[in-house]
Amino acid sequence: MVHSVPLQVGWSLSWDNTDELYPRTTINKLPDDVLLDIFKFYVEKRGLFEKKLLGSWHVLVHICQRWRCLVFASPRRLGLRLLCTNKRPALDIWPALPLFILTDFSPWGTCGVSNVVLALKQHDRICKIMIWNTPKSLLEEFVAIERPFPVLTSLLLYHDDDDDLDVPILPDSFLGGSAPRLRSLMFNRISFPALPKLLLSTTGLVILNLTEVPDSGFISPDAMATALSTLKILKSFGLHFKASQSSAHRETRHPPASAVTRTILPALTDLRLSSDGGYVDDFMSQIDTPVLDSANITFCCQTEPDTPRLRQFISRTEAFKAPHQAKVDIQKEQVSLTF
Repeated sequence: MVHSVPLQVGWSLSWDNTDELYPRTTINKLPDDVLLDIFKFYVEKRGLFEKKLLGSWHVLVHICQRWRCLVFASPRRLGLRLLCTNKRPALDIWPALPLFILTDFSPWGTCGVSNVVLALKQHDRICKIMIWNTPKSLLEEFVAIERPFPVLTSLLLYHDDDDDLDVPILPDSFLGGSAPRLRSLMFNRISFPALPKLLLSTTGLVILNLTEVPDSGFISPDAMATALSTLKILKSFGLHFKASQSSAHRETRHPPASAVTRTILPALTDLRLSSDGGYVDDFMSQIDTPVLDSANITFCCQTEPDTPRLRQFISRTEAFKAPHQAKVDIQKEQVSLTF
C-alpha cells in the first residue's frame, strides 16, 4: 500500500505573489531530472542534520508509484544503501541495493549474529562494514565465506575480548585475498598476519589503522614497510602492537644493511605508531614521508628508548625541519612523542 507522507525539502514551490504573475504548480508536474535533484537534496539534508542518511530515502518510495519507480531507477545518483544491523536484517522486500553493515554487539551477548552473517554472504553487494564488539562466532563465519567483496570500500572490525588466545586468525583467503576498492581499513585486536599480502591489492587505501594487534598478528617492520609501498594515496596510518610483542621483536631484530631503500609514502600526513623502541627505530629507518604534518610515537615498556634512526627520520622530514611543536608524555611503562 502506498501512503501519503509529507515531504519537506527546505523550500516552497509557490510564492505569495499573485497567481497571474507566478502561477502555482504542484511538485508532480516537475520533470524527472528536477525531482531527482530535489530528492538528492532531501536525502543529503536528512543525512547531515538528522543522521538518517541510510534510511531517509524510505520516505520517498512511499509517496506514490512514480516516486518509487524514480528512486529505485536512480540508486547511484541518490546514493541508496540498505542498512543491516544485528537487530535489522537486510530484507528481501527491497531491491538488490548496496549493503551497509553497521552494528555494535553487546559485550555480554551475541543476539542477532545470524542477521549479520546472512548479509555477509551477499558479499558482492556489501559496500561498508562497521562492527564493534565483534563476536568470535561472527569472525569465524566471516572467515569461512572466502569470497571476494568487489564493492567493499570501508571495513572496521573491533574485537574487544582480552583473551588473545581466543581471537581467530584471519587467513590469506579473507576477503577473497583481494580488496581493490577498499579505502578505509580499521582493526582492533584482530589477528591478520597475512595483511601485507592483502595490501598489495588495496592500492586506493586512504586510511589504515591497526590497534591492539595480538601476538599472533605480529608483522615485522620490514614486511610492514614493504606492504605500504603500493599505497600511494595513503593519508593516515596507525599501528599499535600489544606490549607483550616488544621483547619478541628485540630478540629477533638485526641491524639493517647500511644501504636501505626506503618506502616513500607520498600522501601520508598523519602517522601513529606504538611499539618498543627497536620496532619504531627499524620501521622509521625504512620510510620517507615528504608531506607528513603530524606524528604520535609511543614507546611501550621503555622509559629511555634508544632510537637513533628515529632522530634521523625526524631530521629528514620536511615539516619537522623548521621550528615545530613537540610534546613528550611520560607515563607508567611508556613514553609518547607528539609532533
